[in-house]
Amino acid sequence: MAIKTRTSLRLAIIAAGLSASIVAWAQEPEAAASGKRTNRLLEEVVVTAQKREENVQDVPIAITAFSNEKLDAFGIESAQDLETITPGFTVTSAAGFNVAYLRGVGTDAFLPGADPSVPFYLDGVALLGAQGSSDTLGRVERVEVLKGPQGTLFGRNATGGAINIVTEDPPEEFVGTLKTEFGNYNAESYQLYLGAPITDSIGATVSLFKSHQDLYGRNEIFGEPGPMRDEFAEGARVKIRWDISDTFNATLIGSYGNQFTSNSLSQENTRPSPVLLAGVEPDERDRVWHNNKLGGNSTMNELYGGIFEWLPGPVDVKFIYSENYADVDEAHYDLDSTEKSEAYFYSADQFNNQKTYELQVLSNEDTWLSEHVEWVAGLYRLEGEGGFG
Repeated sequence: MAIKTRTSLRLAIIAAGLSASIVAWAQEPEAAASGKRTNRLLEEVVVTAQKREENVQDVPIAITAFSNEKLDAFGIESAQDLETITPGFTVTSAAGFNVAYLRGVGTDAFLPGADPSVPFYLDGVALLGAQGSSDTLGRVERVEVLKGPQGTLFGRNATGGAINIVTEDPPEEFVGTLKTEFGNYNAESYQLYLGAPITDSIGATVSLFKSHQDLYGRNEIFGEPGPMRDEFAEGARVKIRWDISDTFNATLIGSYGNQFTSNSLSQENTRPSPVLLAGVEPDERDRVWHNNKLGGNSTMNELYGGIFEWLPGPVDVKFIYSENYADVDEAHYDLDSTEKSEAYFYSADQFNNQKTYELQVLSNEDTWLSEHVEWVAGLYRLEGEGGFG
């Protein structure tokens, strides 16, 4: 069977420049056969905000949900982009950490092991405390933004809310997507998604991404080029599902990310401190900074997890295990932001590790009194450590 493909050219304005992206994908067989065009913004969205799949309109909590079609229509590429389409949600970056707020509730703690007040979840696995988690979403099934306290079902100090990212299960036939983007400042980004069945009961998906760009400025030390390093990010995500029987399935997930970002660690000294830098003239706002030390940090993230579902009849049982590691092998910050060696921060071994174990027992349509009540019970254990070696 021939697979129809189409290519579109999209122009978008990004920070400090223009970007052109080219997207190519294989059409869904039904759409290709019928030739009909559908609205990607109007569709039914299924969510798991209450640990079970439900229509978003039937969930009695404040929730904003986006399917893969909606995310693509809005041009959302990363978790940080969600703030542009989610009222009350903001994400900023501090020293390599994502600092998230929902409805003004959050925490600005950005130390290894610090718990966020708006945690991120990937396929039910609680991610680390925003350390280096600024990665590309890639191809996902949906993203759910749960607003308000979610401690009952999500825990992990979800005082302001929770961000639930659900990736797609392996498809029944081969699917491939390639996205590329080019912009000024030598910006390039690539995203590749592949999904295919391996056997009748086993399938897998693979997502790859890579991007890099020059900094939006330059560093000068006494008229000569100062220490600089261009930003880059690369990563991969793998998902394997095995339908062992009609009532039992196992899913293995893994992800890897490696990035260097200068974010707020390379900056102009436009407002010198009157205490430490008395007599230092402020820099002009010209995207030229004068730091005698390199600014930025290099972060590596790894995630491994297993999700096991058993449907014995009157209840559904799910067990989730995960290992999550983050390593900042170098972090530099020229605190005085001048050509002088006044104050400087450097770390060569900043780490954050955690393991989680979660057991869920959920009612279903065969459960006693299911026509009157739905319930979920569970146990959760977290083992974690983080700090500066």
